[in-house]
Parts: sequence; C-alpha cells; structure tokens
Amino acid sequence: MVHRIFLVLFFGSFAHAAQWVQVNVEKAPVYADIDMRSPIGYVKKDKKVKVGEVTRNKGRLLPIIVSGKIAYIEQKNIISKEEMELYQQSRMKRESVQRENIRLNLVGFGATAIAGTLNTGNIVEGLVERNFSLIGGGIKAHIARQTSRFEKRMSFDFVSGESDDKVILSHYTFSPELGFRLFSFLGFKLNLHFGLQVTPFAQFGVKDLFEVNGWGYGGFGGADFSFKVHKGLHLLGQASFGKTIFGGFSIPETYTTADISPEMNIAIFNAGLAYKY
Repeated sequence: MVHRIFLVLFFGSFAHAAQWVQVNVEKAPVYADIDMRSPIGYVKKDKKVKVGEVTRNKGRLLPIIVSGKIAYIEQKNIISKEEMELYQQSRMKRESVQRENIRLNLVGFGATAIAGTLNTGNIVEGLVERNFSLIGGGIKAHIARQTSRFEKRMSFDFVSGESDDKVILSHYTFSPELGFRLFSFLGFKLNLHFGLQVTPFAQFGVKDLFEVNGWGYGGFGGADFSFKVHKGLHLLGQASFGKTIFGGFSIPETYTTADISPEMNIAIFNAGLAYKY
C-alpha cells in the first residue's frame, strides 16, 4: 500500500516537473537503479524522452519512466530543449558565417597577352628561335576566405599569334593558381601568385603550308592587383613569367623529318574587370 502511494506521488510530481530532452549519443543506456549496475535497455540517438528534474547519484542520473516503472538515464547523454535551441542557433550562425566568409569572384579578362621567345627547332630554313606574341582572352574564378591571405583560382584562356615569318601558334589553356595577398589598403590589394598551365589543345604550323594539333603544359608565377572601383566591381591587372612546353605535333615529312617540340619562355599580361559576389 505504501509502495503504491509512493508511486502515485512520484508519478504526479514527475509529470508536473518533467522536461523533454533529446538523446545526443548513439545509444544511451537506461538503468534500473541509481547504482548503474547493468543497463536494462538503450535509447537511440535523437530520440526525445521525458525526464524528471531531480538528479540522482551525485548529479549523474535523471529519472525516466520505462513501461510504467522508474528507471534512470545519464545526464551526459541527453540535451535539454533549451540547450538544443542554443546548439541549433549556434550551428546556423557558424554556417552563416562560413558562407559569408567564402567569396567567389568571377573575373572576365578583357585581354590576355603573351610575349616571349619561341624555340621551334629546325622547321623552315634552319630557323631555331624567334620572338613571338599571342593575344586573346579568358575568364577566371577566385575562391577565398576573408580571414585567409590565400585564395584558389582557376582560369581558362584562348590565345593565338603569328610571327613575321608566318609561323602560327594558338592554344586553349586551363590554369589552376594559388594566390597570396601581400597587403590590402583602401580597396587596393596586391598579391603574389603561382600556377600551372594545362593545354589540352594547341595548334602549330606555318601559314599556307601546314597546321598540326598537339598539347602543352607549363608553369608561371608573378604578381597581380585588384582595385575596387564601384561596390562589387573591381579593376584587375596581372603580370606573370614562366615557360610553356608543347608536344604531340606531327609535322608532315614534306617539310621536315625533325621532331618538333616547341618551347616558349613567356611573359603573360592580363587586364580586365571582376565582380565580387
């Protein structure tokens, strides 16, 4: 009789003072007594259960009702409604800050100019090397965190050119880069950059004689700047120095039996506009 009275009083106070909590571990053990001798079951992660507010076993346990009987669950394995709300707010804030912290700059270069020395070997009349220039354009994307001095870049360019003696060269190039900000002041930024050139398609030849297809690769490094002119609009300039090596050109035997693998020591200049998103 006394036991029944105790249960009625306990359940009444439990229902009045109970709170909803959520399990925050993979499997939270439930114990039959406060000594925690052996678990009588488990509650899965994210499951919501109702517990009492009065702790047991030096604050380690909270009472829980299981199949009409009193049991206990460890307080470290659950999180209250208020704590859940604070956690969710904190997580949303962190995600929002991370999204704002990552900036994508889409850059449309108005012009790309490449000048250098093209070494073609012996193809026509014993010519070995010549000054050569190419012009074209491309697009570029920058991804960076505001709190970091480093930024990742990727560009795609097409350039072409013809020398005075009618040697022609053109290519499409992808260029992954890593940029490093030296300083920033009143909308002006100065950076260093290093990158690779990947040329899946290149065309080489002598005008009115032949044109052959090939590929290329290379590397470069240099400096660039950006200047804010209006809201998200920026003026950009870039200067780089490097080397490009071409291959895969099969020259018709009518003109030469030599293996032609042109190389070019280059200076690259870019100028254009960018919009910061």
